[in-house]
Amino acid sequence: MSIHYEWINKSIQGRAKCSPDEAWTAMSIAFLSLDRSRTEREQVSYLLEYGTLNVKKQLQREYTPDGERKFQYGYDWDSVEEPSDHADDAFLDFFKEGAEREFALAIAEGEATFTHGSASHWLRTHKNINKRTACKQLLDGVRDSALLLLFRRRYEQGKV
Repeated sequence: MSIHYEWINKSIQGRAKCSPDEAWTAMSIAFLSLDRSRTEREQVSYLLEYGTLNVKKQLQREYTPDGERKFQYGYDWDSVEEPSDHADDAFLDFFKEGAEREFALAIAEGEATFTHGSASHWLRTHKNINKRTACKQLLDGVRDSALLLLFRRRYEQGKV
């Protein structure tokens, strides 16, 4: 006896009310964590159950409970702002002088990302600081200043 993946795909489609491509994707995700030492019946059961759950999880990520799509994959090029020129660096005035301003500039230039790991690495290499509290303070300060900058720019554009 061998596993009939086409039948599993059709079953996932019926259970989750999805397209064949969505079912194949969900089944392949479930297959990644499949225990091949189990019997074929258990493997089929696992692929059916977790394949269906994967489709439903994907739908929950993409749609609101009202059925509206959360994310738009296309861009509205008219609404995309031009990237700021770092030559003027006027945006840096919103950040406190010192580590917060330097880290914000590193993020703007693509040298760092706004993650705990990146902030920790940046603090160790540039400031010789290896404390969790300093990393959290840095991220909180940059976040607060960035939000202030965002609200200020939206206010100036009349969008608030």
